[in-house]
Amino acid sequence: MNGLKPYFLAILVPLVAMVTILSLYFYQKDSVQLAEHIKENELRQLESLIQIGHLHLNTITEDLNRLTYELRQEPLHEPLRVLEKASVLRQFKSILVNSDLYDSIRLIDYKSTQVLLLNKVKDGFHIDYSKVIEEPQELRNIDHTFSLNNKVSYIYKHQNKVSLYQHIKLEHSNWVVQLSYHQLPVSNIASNKERTNFIINNDAKWITQPYLNKSLNPSVHDNTSSDDVLFSVTYPYLWNAVKRLNKGQTIIGDYLYTYTPLIFSDNKLNKNIDKSTSEWVLISSLNLDKELNNLYFSNFTRIRLAALYITFFVLIISSVMLVRRLIKNRKNEQLLRKQRDDNLKRYTAVIKNSEDGIVVLNKNRVITAINDAAFKILNIHSRALQKPLIGLFYSKQIQDELTTLLNTIDQLPNTEHLKTHIKLKYKRSKHLEVIATKQVDNIEDNILLHIADVTYWVNREKKLQALSRAAEQSAESVIITDKNGFIQYVNTAYIKMSNKPLNQLIGSHSSICINDYIDDKNEQDELISKLVSGQSIRHVITKKKDNDIIYIDYTISPIRGDDGNISNYIATSKDITDRVSYENRLHRLAHYDALTQLPNRTMFTQDIAHSMKEAIRHKAQIAIVLIDLELTKQLHESMSNEDIEKILLIVSKRIKSNLRETDVLARIGSDEFGILIRSFHDLQTITQVAERLLQNTNAPLSIDSQVLSISTNIGIALSSDAESDPKLIQKYAHIALYRAKGLSGSNYCYFTESMEAENIQRLILESDLRKSVGSDQYEYFYQPKVNANTHTLCGVEALLRWKNNKGEYRSPIDVIPVLESSELIIDAGRYLINQACLQLKSWQDKGHFFDVAINISARQLLEADLVETITQAINNTGCNPHFLELELTESVLMCDVNFALKQLKSLRELGIKIAIDDFGTGYSSLAYLSRFPINILKVDREFIKDLPSNKDSITICRSIIELAHNLNLTIVAEGVETEDQLKFLESLGVEELQGYYFDKPLPLSDFENKYLATNEIRPTLS
Repeated sequence: MNGLKPYFLAILVPLVAMVTILSLYFYQKDSVQLAEHIKENELRQLESLIQIGHLHLNTITEDLNRLTYELRQEPLHEPLRVLEKASVLRQFKSILVNSDLYDSIRLIDYKSTQVLLLNKVKDGFHIDYSKVIEEPQELRNIDHTFSLNNKVSYIYKHQNKVSLYQHIKLEHSNWVVQLSYHQLPVSNIASNKERTNFIINNDAKWITQPYLNKSLNPSVHDNTSSDDVLFSVTYPYLWNAVKRLNKGQTIIGDYLYTYTPLIFSDNKLNKNIDKSTSEWVLISSLNLDKELNNLYFSNFTRIRLAALYITFFVLIISSVMLVRRLIKNRKNEQLLRKQRDDNLKRYTAVIKNSEDGIVVLNKNRVITAINDAAFKILNIHSRALQKPLIGLFYSKQIQDELTTLLNTIDQLPNTEHLKTHIKLKYKRSKHLEVIATKQVDNIEDNILLHIADVTYWVNREKKLQALSRAAEQSAESVIITDKNGFIQYVNTAYIKMSNKPLNQLIGSHSSICINDYIDDKNEQDELISKLVSGQSIRHVITKKKDNDIIYIDYTISPIRGDDGNISNYIATSKDITDRVSYENRLHRLAHYDALTQLPNRTMFTQDIAHSMKEAIRHKAQIAIVLIDLELTKQLHESMSNEDIEKILLIVSKRIKSNLRETDVLARIGSDEFGILIRSFHDLQTITQVAERLLQNTNAPLSIDSQVLSISTNIGIALSSDAESDPKLIQKYAHIALYRAKGLSGSNYCYFTESMEAENIQRLILESDLRKSVGSDQYEYFYQPKVNANTHTLCGVEALLRWKNNKGEYRSPIDVIPVLESSELIIDAGRYLINQACLQLKSWQDKGHFFDVAINISARQLLEADLVETITQAINNTGCNPHFLELELTESVLMCDVNFALKQLKSLRELGIKIAIDDFGTGYSSLAYLSRFPINILKVDREFIKDLPSNKDSITICRSIIELAHNLNLTIVAEGVETEDQLKFLESLGVEELQGYYFDKPLPLSDFENKYLATNEIRPTLS
C-alpha cells in the first residue's frame, strides 16, 4: 500500500486540481449559459405577454367595430330620439355584460356633447345622458377621432383608464363612441416574485401602474411614483435604451430589462388603430443575480454536484485500472463497427437502388422490411410497413395468388428457394417473378421475397409470338435473309406462291427468289447494289399468268441492329391485281359519264387545261362549244328515265358524228354537252360545226313511236394567247350559251368581251327581279282591242311592265328573256295571273264585261302547274273565266304537242278562251292546229306592216283569215297603225283590231280614265 501511495498521490493531486479547475470553469460556463437561458426565457415570456396583449386589444377593437357597425345599421338623428336612445343603450349593455374588461361606453355627438354614457357599477349600470364635455384633452381626442375613417380606433390613456375612440359616419350625422377599461392583462402577470411587467407609451407616459425600482434610480421616492411623473424622468437610463432600440434587452445593475412594442407589431391592430396613437412598449424587469442563484444553488443542484464528484472519483479510479483494456477493446470495436457500417451501407444502397423489390415477412406474414422498388411493383402505399401483406390488396384474385404462394413457401425446408411467376390484375396486368427464401432460424423474419417485374419481357415475348404468327398467317409473301442474302425464314404465303419446298429455300441464297420478280441480270445487279448501300426497294411489276396480266407489289428493306449496321433483309410481296383493277374502275367512274361513256366535267376541264397549255406553246387556238338541250320538266315527267336516257344517247351520237377524232365530246350536265376543238383553221370552220350541230340535234327523233323535237342552244368561246385558265374559258362559253338561250328558237352564239359586262348587268337585273317577285314593281299595261265593225272596245291585252326601285320602267325586251331563262317567269307568272283575275273581277263588278288577254310563256305551260294556278286565281277572285283569254305562240304549243293539248283542254273546260299569238311565224301544221281547242288566231304584225302595198303580205293575210273562218276561229289583227291598214283588214273580214292606230299600252289609271270613266259600257274608238 505504501508503495502505491506516491503513485496514488501523484495521480490524486492532479485529479483534485483538475476537478477544482474544471468545476470553476464549468461554474462560470454554466453561469453564462444560465444567464443566456434566463434572457431567452424572458424573451419567450415577453412574447407570450405580447400575444396576450394583442389578443386583448384585438378583442376590444373587434367589439368596438361590431358596436359601430350595428349603430350604422340604424341611422341616428341629432338629437337622438327616444327609440334611438333605447336601441343604443341596449347595444351598450350587450357589450358591457358580455365582457368584464370594460368599464363604460359613451356616445358623443358632433358638438362634442355627451349624448349617452353607460357606466358599469358594483350593483349594475349607471346611465347618464346629455352633458357638455369641457376637459381639454378629451375634446382634443374627440376632435381627432372625427377626422378618422370608419373602423379606425384612437387609443388614449388618462389617469387609470384606457379609452378607445371610433368615428361613426352616417348619412345625416356624425358620432364618436368611447369605450373605456381599467386593467390590462399583462400588467400583473409574472413567472416569479422577482419579475415585474409594466407598459409605457412612446411619449414616456405610464399605461399601467408606475413601476418603482430604487436600485435603478435611488432618487425616486414613493410619493413621486404616480401617473403624472413621466417614465423618462423617473428612469432616464432605461428610457434612453428603450427609445434607442425600441425592442431588445438591457442590464442595468442587477436587473435585466426586456422590452418590445405592443400595438403596431400586430398586422390586424396595425389596420384598426390610428397611426397617430402613441405606440405602447411592454417592459419586463427581472433581478438577474437572484434568479441565477436560485437556479444554480438549489438543493437539487447541490446533490447533483456531490454525486458528480463522487462518480467522478470512482470513474477516475476505475479508468486507471481499466484504461489499458478499454483502449484495446475500443480499437477492436471501432474496427468491427467500421466493417459493419461499411457492409450495412453497401447492402442498404444495393437494396434501396435495386430495380427489384425486396420484402421481408415474419411468421405472421406481416411486412417487417420493404424497399422502394417493392412499393412501386406491388402498387402499395408507403405505410405498408408492419401490416399484413395480403391485407394491402383489395383484389380477390391477387389475394388468392399471394395466399397460394405463401402456403407453398411454408412447406419448404429451411433456407430453401422457390422461384415462381404470378400475375396481378390491375387496370393493366402485371407479371411478376418471385424468388422466395425461407429462414426458420430467425425469430421474427422467416420469409424473404425477391420480386422482379417481368411484364415488359412477357409482353415482348407475346409481341414476338404475335409478329411471328402475323408473318406466318399473312396473305403477303415474307422472306427474311441474313446480311449476306441467305434465306433464314419464309412464310407459308411465299411457299404457296413460288411452289418451292421449304427445305430448298432455307439456307439458299435469295437470288433464287429475285429471279421470280426480275428476269434482267442488269436490273438484278442494280437492285442488289442499292440494298447493300442500305436503300429500300419498292416496285410494282406485271407478269402474265394463264394469259392474264397480274400486278405484284414487292418491297425489300434492310433491317439494322443496335449498332446501326445491316443485320438482315426483309422482302414482302403481294398480288395487287384486284386493287389496280378497282382503281382503274374508280378512275373511270370519277372521270367518265356512266350513261354515255363520255368524259365528265372533271375530265373535260383537265383536257381543256392540257390543250390550252399546248395551244400557247404552239401559238394556236382552241374552241369550247357548249350545247344545252331544252328537255322540259313535262318531258321528264311524261317519259320514263329509260326514254330520257335513250334521247341523250341518240343526241350524243348525233353530236359525235359531226366531230373529228381529235375533238373531245363530254357530258358536263344532265342536259348539257361540251366540245373541245383542239385546232382549227379559221372561224368559219367553227361556224359550220355549230350549224351542223343545230341541224342534227333539232331533227325530230322517235322514241317508242313517239316523235319528239328538241330545241338546242349553243355557246362558243375561243381561247386567247395569254389565257390558260380552263374554268374561265368555260365561263365565257356559258355566257354565250345564255345569250343564245335568250333568243327565240335554237341558236348559237360566240362569246364577245361585251357579253361579260352584259352578263353582269343581266345578273344584277335577275337579282332585282327575284327580290321584287310578288311586289307592285310587276304591273300590267293595257292595250285596247277594237271591234272591226263598230269600232267599240271589245277587249284588252294585258302586257307585263316592270319598274326598278327608282320607279323607272325597263323595256320588256330586257326583262322577259331574263324571266324566261332564270325560271322566275313561273313565280312571277303566278302573281301576274292572280293580278289579272283581280282586275277582271274589279271591272266586272263595275259592269264592264270585255275580254282580258294575258300572255303565257313556254315554261309556264310546260313546267308550271298552269291549270291549278289559274283555277286557284279564279276561285280566289271570283271573276267570270269566260272573259279571260290566254295567248300562246305556235312554238310554245309545238314543244310538247301531247302535253300542250292536255293542258289546253283543261283550260277550255274552265271556260277560258285560247288564242294563238304571232300566227304564221312558227312551224305548226294544220293537222295539229285543228286538234287544239283554239278560239282566236292573232295575225302577226310582220304581215300587217306592209299592207296594203305588199302582195305577199296580202296573200298571207287572206289565207290566214280564210283558214280561221273555215275553222270557226275569231281573227285578231295586231300592229294596225294606219287608216289604209284598217280599211283593208276590214275588207278582208277581220273581227278584231289592235295597234297603235287606236292606242298604245296604257297604265291602269290612264286606261280607266280614258275608256271607262264615261257611262258607255263599250266606248267607241276612232
